[in-house]
Amino acid sequence: MGLHTIKLLKLLTKFWRVPNSNKVIALKAWYLFIYWNILISVVPYKYWKNKLFKNSHTFSDGTIADVISITQLIEKVARNHFVKINCLRRCAVQKQLLTKLGFQPQLVFGVKKQQGKLFAHCWLTLNGQLINDSKEETSQYVALLSHDKNQSQILKSLK
Repeated sequence: MGLHTIKLLKLLTKFWRVPNSNKVIALKAWYLFIYWNILISVVPYKYWKNKLFKNSHTFSDGTIADVISITQLIEKVARNHFVKINCLRRCAVQKQLLTKLGFQPQLVFGVKKQQGKLFAHCWLTLNGQLINDSKEETSQYVALLSHDKNQSQILKSLK
């Protein structure tokens, strides 16, 4: 057996040990990473931007610990996926799944200038609390408070 096959078998063994509700989330995340990768890579921004910024009025009695647990599960899926996963794809998938579960995460974009170059990053918050990234990483960026006509250029830099 090759190294790749052994790694895959270990992942599948771990997968079958998790609760069924987590399996459903993991499988949905797996599919959604492919979906969002195609949208972001191929489809013009104007056709998918509303999906990214759409907020619904949902409610969940879950806790912030539940939300962080879900985002950590989705992070594991991202680390073991075959498509290129960056912050925009991670946030899109996590936001979509959390919204369907009744939470209302907010997508935050940040920018920084380093050695004359502009860099962008995005992350999710829930009620002002960071849920899918580290404070060390996000503190390097200046958060944009609202999306405006420059958001298209920021998103392009995240592709």
